[in-house]
Amino acid sequence: MDKSPIQPHNAGQVVNCTGSVLMQIQHPPCDTGDESITQSRLEGRAFHEVTERMLIAYKPDGELVSRIQTIGSMSKDNIVITDEIFDAAEDFANDVISDCDGMLSKMVVEQRIELDHLFPGVYGFPDVWVYDEPNNHLIIWEGKYGHSLVEAFENYQNLTYVSGILEKLGIDGHQEQSLKVTMKIVQPRGFHRDGPIREWSDTAANLRGYFNIIKAAFNDAYADPKCNVGPWCKTCSGRYGCETLQRSAMDALDYCGDVFDGSLSGDNLALELRILQRASDAIKNRLTGLEAQAISELRNGQQVPGYQLLQGTGRKRWKRDTPVEEVIMMGDMMGEDLRKPPELITPTQVIKKGVDESVINLYSETPMTSLKLVGDDKSAKARQTFK
Repeated sequence: MDKSPIQPHNAGQVVNCTGSVLMQIQHPPCDTGDESITQSRLEGRAFHEVTERMLIAYKPDGELVSRIQTIGSMSKDNIVITDEIFDAAEDFANDVISDCDGMLSKMVVEQRIELDHLFPGVYGFPDVWVYDEPNNHLIIWEGKYGHSLVEAFENYQNLTYVSGILEKLGIDGHQEQSLKVTMKIVQPRGFHRDGPIREWSDTAANLRGYFNIIKAAFNDAYADPKCNVGPWCKTCSGRYGCETLQRSAMDALDYCGDVFDGSLSGDNLALELRILQRASDAIKNRLTGLEAQAISELRNGQQVPGYQLLQGTGRKRWKRDTPVEEVIMMGDMMGEDLRKPPELITPTQVIKKGVDESVINLYSETPMTSLKLVGDDKSAKARQTFK
């Protein structure tokens, strides 16, 4: 069968909204001309590419990846490998190598996993996984280069991969009882309270319920699809054509317009906060979808009364191939020093280079920023604790 539109990376979206699959087929992404989105995706691919090269270097006949030779080189998508991309890939690779000590030959990097047991035509490419057979322990890694935080607990992309790996390994029900599964999210640029590397461990037997949920959702996406509004709408290309999201956003506007006098506290305060935050998210997701549609139509010469396109610009910056010494010399001729004063690299970068963290702590600080209200998902924490 041909490749299914359902893939591991959108498994969480499908589980929460089975209607998202057909909605995205009917309403593909709009062409907004936003090159920054394409650039960020290509940088993410470059991050995975460098990580893969670093890990394959530890395989037989592998070639070590030199920092000097890599930084400034081009990825397969013609993206310049920057220090930031290299550092992120190095953090990812170092964690894998640390856990795979003595098992580097068993490490599986970017290899296809068939997922037909969940739905015909579904397959994926887990970033890295290794099966420690003597200790009956499966570890899987998924790297994320973006800033939007991704949780390890109940991560359906990793769960989908684990389901396929267990099928590939032929793990039976008896072995599942004692097989430990560790699922990791490596997000070097994600500022999370648990750090850039987060994990969730459980037995394979306890994960079986999640596999059943995934399989049921994948099948319902075609047999009985239903749309459900939530955070997953943000990444759904079909949100601009989704009647469910439209009605939710309109209901939210009606609710927000109903102002009454009186202050709240305790449970009542918490309840209204949750209702309004959910309403705000629904409006934002609907708004961004409609904005993308409007930009696409205007780019194609169609009329959207009351709106026009205006090309935005960022801060002026040097071109990548700017001859630095030439510009500095030009400034010297005019009596102006164009050189940038020398700066220390960041404390975190210094620690990564091997300097004792306790020493660096004497010279560095972590400033406190303003207080931020965040949701406290006690139900998820409780499930994770008791599992």
